[in-house]
Amino acid sequence: MIIAVPAIFVLLYLYPYIPGHHLDVCAVHRMLNVGCPGCGMTRSLAAFLHGDFWESWFYHPLGVVVALGLVYIWLKAVYAFLSGKRSPLWSDFETALSRVFVAALFTTWFLRVIL
Repeated sequence: MIIAVPAIFVLLYLYPYIPGHHLDVCAVHRMLNVGCPGCGMTRSLAAFLHGDFWESWFYHPLGVVVALGLVYIWLKAVYAFLSGKRSPLWSDFETALSRVFVAALFTTWFLRVIL
């Protein structure tokens, strides 16, 4: 995790500069012509990392939440590495947060589909 999260951020930052990045790769969208709950998340994170917060919100409102979650996971991994303490993978608090996030993800998706 210590290397994976920064690598994810670097790849997301470089995403707009990759040739062919605009291709529709979502299988759900391709088959059903309806975006999946995570459609737009990659572009949202890329826009967020470039400082374009409104564009990030436009692509997917939860992109900022995912970015902050990745930073939290990275900080937790760095702390565990530096302190030598092994923490449980998920605490009860983190389990509750993940459930709230999944509910928000599907609520956002539902609103995008009906609006």
